[in-house]
Amino acid sequence: MKPHDIRHAPCAVWTIYSGLSASGRLHPWGGCDASSILASPIISIFKYYFQFLWQMVVITSSASHLLRGEKRLPVTVTRFKDGELYVKIHETRLKHKRVTVIAGFQPPADNLMELLLTLDGLRRLGARIRLIVTYFGYARQDRTKPGEALAAAVVCRMLRRYTDNITVIDMHSKRLNKYITYKNIVPITPFLPIIPAGTVIVAPDKGAIPRARHWQRALRAPLVFLQKTRPVQDVAEILSIKGNVRGKNVLIVDDMIATGGTIIEAARVLKQHGANKIYVAATHGLFAGDALKNLAQSPISKIFVTNTLPQKKHPLLTVIPIDELIKQKRI
Repeated sequence: MKPHDIRHAPCAVWTIYSGLSASGRLHPWGGCDASSILASPIISIFKYYFQFLWQMVVITSSASHLLRGEKRLPVTVTRFKDGELYVKIHETRLKHKRVTVIAGFQPPADNLMELLLTLDGLRRLGARIRLIVTYFGYARQDRTKPGEALAAAVVCRMLRRYTDNITVIDMHSKRLNKYITYKNIVPITPFLPIIPAGTVIVAPDKGAIPRARHWQRALRAPLVFLQKTRPVQDVAEILSIKGNVRGKNVLIVDDMIATGGTIIEAARVLKQHGANKIYVAATHGLFAGDALKNLAQSPISKIFVTNTLPQKKHPLLTVIPIDELIKQKRI
């Protein structure tokens, strides 16, 4: 095959598209010589094309602060006088085309409804939908007592009606695996350049231990974990600490900060046990109610959160953008 012989292009496409094994190696199927195909400049064109298979993007209101400047499919979202939402996708030639929807739902009610209406509009147009959820609302309602609704399962059932290609940025609970299939992305790497050296990693409760171990491996740092209980909803009580923090800087890691109760109680206990500076790293900063005010009055020196949710400027906060990570997962 000559380097620039366009007659072999269909064979090249078949080899690249169908001849990739699980290891990513090319197999010389279709009568083509793989080594000569790889030498062809045509391959660069095909690789560029396949890179942007999911280039069509819809970003819902709750994620509109992300990927600014990125070209998006035009969508109108308005509200009728009676309060009902109205969604219209203006590009109607989407049959069999791949569309990535980037959405979060916080606050949950209207943003979840907007997402569902958007997904329904795209499916009615015949689009092949990939969903990236920047913050998965209702994930904390993943267990029930008699008479309570299992809200997490309800949301999962609604989403899986429209697509089975779902990526979630740091899902709160693994229990949702029972109701929906998704790829979970826990963003640790974007934090690493700004975490002070010699920091001890702290898991604020039992559920945070697997996450803390990932941080421990990434930073090659010691690990301490706390045992927590909740006497009432949204109130945390630390029962014990396992590990040594005396005279050391510590980093509390968790998936989200809502009211801040767990983090504040953890910081108080760590300070009592002789910790020096106390940092916090969390993917999602909800900061409900007076959370930021209360956190500012705690022993915490700095809080690092990503921009999965829009954040206001605050001297305690450092916001880590993950737009590039979302771009990578979109491909």
